[in-house]
Amino acid sequence: MKKHGGGNNNTTKPGRSKNTKPPGFVLSMKKDLKVIKKKNSRKKNTNSHSQSQPASSLGFNQSRRTSFKPVKGGRRAGSGDHASKTVATTRERGIGTRETKNGAVDERVRRQACAALTTLLNADATAKHGASIKSLTLGERVYAKRATYALTIETLRYLPVLRIVARESGMVDVNTSSPAGCAEGMKPCLLYVLMYEMLIGPSGADALRLPGAGGAARKVASAEDDLRKAADSLCEEHGVAHLREVLGKLTSTAARQHTRESCFVRVNAALTPQTATTRKICAKLASELDAKPDEHVPLGLVVPASRARELAEHDLVANGHVILQGKSSCLAALALAPSPGETVVDCCAAPGNKTSHLAALVGSGGTVLAVERDASRHRMLRKRLALLLGKTSNAVRCVQADFLDLVARAMNQNTSKKRKNHAGGTDADDGIATLCAATSVLVDAPCSGSGTRNTRGDTLVANARDADDADASEEREVKRAAALGRLQAKLLTAALSLPSARRVVYSTCSIYPAENEEVVGACMEHAKLHGFHLKRALPSWPRRGLASAGVAGVDLDRVVRVDPDADGADGFFVALFEKSTSTRTS
Repeated sequence: MKKHGGGNNNTTKPGRSKNTKPPGFVLSMKKDLKVIKKKNSRKKNTNSHSQSQPASSLGFNQSRRTSFKPVKGGRRAGSGDHASKTVATTRERGIGTRETKNGAVDERVRRQACAALTTLLNADATAKHGASIKSLTLGERVYAKRATYALTIETLRYLPVLRIVARESGMVDVNTSSPAGCAEGMKPCLLYVLMYEMLIGPSGADALRLPGAGGAARKVASAEDDLRKAADSLCEEHGVAHLREVLGKLTSTAARQHTRESCFVRVNAALTPQTATTRKICAKLASELDAKPDEHVPLGLVVPASRARELAEHDLVANGHVILQGKSSCLAALALAPSPGETVVDCCAAPGNKTSHLAALVGSGGTVLAVERDASRHRMLRKRLALLLGKTSNAVRCVQADFLDLVARAMNQNTSKKRKNHAGGTDADDGIATLCAATSVLVDAPCSGSGTRNTRGDTLVANARDADDADASEEREVKRAAALGRLQAKLLTAALSLPSARRVVYSTCSIYPAENEEVVGACMEHAKLHGFHLKRALPSWPRRGLASAGVAGVDLDRVVRVDPDADGADGFFVALFEKSTSTRTS
């Protein structure tokens, strides 16, 4: 057998020397090696991703999303002994995120937490909304999502305390509020992240001295004596033993209640409509996570907050059979209560949890028209519904359009033959046809989101404000709520104008009367003109409209409110309009 040596690349004929090689041999060999490496890399990434959601551990036959077939011997990712020095905490999209045994996090996580804090505080100071803790720390490109989220939340929670310690220790200039001394030139939020890790976090100052911790960490570690002296002085002033206890002396009740005692989920009957299947899912979560049935929401389950981490990583959540949806958010679809086979419109549909709830209620014989104006949110909606309903489901038809524009065109019968298609979805003309046939409409209007402050961490941001900014920020919020109220009234008026509509639900996740009772009051005359009256929504719910709102012509006992502190759920408002029987038959 002939061997290929390391000779030249000249073309040779049969009978050539064994020290020469065929043309292009080296190039071909390099290409083959690259292909092999690429295949091995893909195989490694595939195995890494499959570890996070192994097919055997999902508990379902993945070939059909709607079947419920428990698989025996499934093993959760991350279980077993961890003999290595570092522990893999999660794997997302093939990227391993790691933290050391003592809880210390690496410099990259600290930098991400610093960037998230800076964005949150700047957005709050300039009254520019749209930035949330979850979007900043759990996005697709975030490294070590869970560690970044936890570090950001905890630093933000203790920021009022950390600011005082920083000033008293000389780490922050009293006049400029900028880092000083050994921290001069450092970003303020990075200083507070490092201070939290040293003084309050589980890892302590030693984590800042580890190799690779970074120059900023070493600078803060060098000032440990001054920082601890200032911390001890603050604790002594308030008569407590630790900085954690100082927080309770400084912050509002709402901020202290940020951490709730339970989480809420809804079993997704749209994906698993069989009653026996949903019962199996409820039993599975009850046995594994101590889930309890909710008294107000059918297929709603309450999970202890101590099991939140397991819940978020559970296979039933990953494959869409269980939805992480707040209890308050479920009330809108329950108040509308569409019948099986009915046609329903969700006029502001993204991200899609309420849409999937409506789809479960109308069943396979019904239709839900999901309308979303914003292009990016429309893509998010379609992606979310593909998971929650299955890619072959026809129960929901998505339209990227302005609901007000669709109603105006429907009322004018301006159904142009020109069709503008949206990828994988329906088009605007089909949307108008479905809109004209809809008998139930959900107006879950864009709002300030003030009722979800605790869940989103807005309370922590508000608590972290300097005292001088607090009143000004609250004033901005009230003005913004009034402006949103005008848009909300337009959306509700448009829904009440649809000739085929028989039931209309108006809902927000706001606590301001300007977005709730006042909007209902502003639309009452229009509602009566079209034959609607305000019906008592969700009779079993105890909390009703605010009497202090003082809205004339509105029976406040007929609308629903959820108090974020008293009810242990996001703040929410629901009003149900129903068309009179005489109007229906006329």
